[in-house]
Amino acid sequence: MNSIIKILLESTIILTAFYAIYLAFHANDKNFRFTRIYLISSSFLAIILPQMNIPIISEGSVARLTPVFIHDAVQLPEIIISDADPGITSAGVIFSPANIILSVYLIGFSYFLVKFLYEIFTLLFFIRNNKDKVEQKSFYKIVKTGGRIPTSSFFNYLFWDETMKFSQKEKEQIMRHEEGHISQFHSYDILYLELLRIVFWFNPFIHSYRRAIATVHEYLADAYVMDQNRDHQYLGLLARQVLRSCHLSLNNHFSKSQTIKRIKMINSDHRRSPLLRWGMSLAIVGIMFYFFACETNDTFNGINSVAKKFPHIGNTEIIIPAEIETASYRETVQEWIVKNTDRSHV
Repeated sequence: MNSIIKILLESTIILTAFYAIYLAFHANDKNFRFTRIYLISSSFLAIILPQMNIPIISEGSVARLTPVFIHDAVQLPEIIISDADPGITSAGVIFSPANIILSVYLIGFSYFLVKFLYEIFTLLFFIRNNKDKVEQKSFYKIVKTGGRIPTSSFFNYLFWDETMKFSQKEKEQIMRHEEGHISQFHSYDILYLELLRIVFWFNPFIHSYRRAIATVHEYLADAYVMDQNRDHQYLGLLARQVLRSCHLSLNNHFSKSQTIKRIKMINSDHRRSPLLRWGMSLAIVGIMFYFFACETNDTFNGINSVAKKFPHIGNTEIIIPAEIETASYRETVQEWIVKNTDRSHV
């Protein structure tokens, strides 16, 4: 349980650092594709790095590693004799800080999981119940919503609110905007970050990540429209659109992001040097990699300190591999034991 909590906390620290880099170097830059790649890849690294154990060992450290010999030593289970254990209630439930933290985590996890499944099934049931209103296009399907769901997209489905009060020209531009979401597979990013938000719901920055990728998706879809037709009427459409709210967050909404910020981004030409962006991003990744995925000489010193705690039986030094916190070095000790145990004395 402690190892799970440790991984979650380390992932939170890494995710926070990566989001700070996003705010500093990527949030207001027009290299939207790079920003999208950064957000997805950095969030993935935040999960992977705490689970990696890559040794960085010098020859001196290996020489200082205490030899471990186990012959016929047997570890007996620990027996505690006590009138009462204050950590156990009459119902047999253990109230420890770790269990309380885990219980709170599971409550939040369950809430976001149920919310996610509700939104998924709401969209699927809506599509199923409106099969007669589905129209096949070139690379997507249009589902007419009758105002029950705002114009939006989810994977290869475009939910079209035919009750919108826009001109025919504006409706075409809105449809191209949603086509941009579908053609660039934005729903995969949303689905991935929703799953990530379920696991790391307690980290406020994962929710910021989710909003950031949604904003980048809107920029990319706006650019998709402008690349096809440099029509300034589209800017007027953004300025005049009526913002609507929707209880579903999985699909990409035309009217969902900050309109004024989108207009400014379309009119700006702010592009930082790719070398600077890559350089700073890789530097932070390297630092996170070193601190959270690598094990240094200090770990070997820890192994020696653990070994000295155990008594000697003749020429036998007893060490319990499970007492070593670092998994990779625990495995190293276990492998050493198997290879160097003198079976003739067993």
